[in-house]
Amino acid sequence: MSWNYASRALVSTFSQIPQNDLLDEYSDWAESLIDLWTGTTYTGTTTYTAEKHDGDDSGVVFVDHPPIVSVSSLSVDDSALTTSDYKVYSEWIKLVSTAMTEVSTSLYQESVFAKGEQNISITYVGGSATVPAYVKLAATQMISLIAMVSKREGSDASLKYSRVSRNDGDSMTTTENFGLQSGLMNILKNYVPRGWKMR
Repeated sequence: MSWNYASRALVSTFSQIPQNDLLDEYSDWAESLIDLWTGTTYTGTTTYTAEKHDGDDSGVVFVDHPPIVSVSSLSVDDSALTTSDYKVYSEWIKLVSTAMTEVSTSLYQESVFAKGEQNISITYVGGSATVPAYVKLAATQMISLIAMVSKREGSDASLKYSRVSRNDGDSMTTTENFGLQSGLMNILKNYVPRGWKMR
């Protein structure tokens, strides 16, 4: 489904490229790169049932489809945990345990997910229906760049990457190659926070 992160009209206004020249594929490609970069999508929430993860003797487990809206169940080695056993964050769940006495405080050890393959099961609602402004800006720029590159004439073999110079601060000058791939990566790096893992 195209044009979820930036409208065709917005991209056309930004890039001065006629709407008819903005193919659905350009939007699909940009949105896929953003989703891969962030580790999430911005097309709505979904319930993920019994998502499996490996326990690694740490107190944290990251979900596959952040941000987490709510958690309905969490179990380790088929033993259900109660909501007081863990705390839910945007992208992960952390086990909690409370030291009750002065002695237990000094001997306090953090709770961890037992080591095992696919021994953690989580049912939760994840994802987001709201497209943040920075994602809209990045998608607009990425789609515009793809469209502009596609309008170049000549075969791929005849395309040359240009050297770009820019001033960083008062005196420092850097030079870098600028083509489609580096342009898309620069947009992602400069505007979109990277997710915790690549899918």
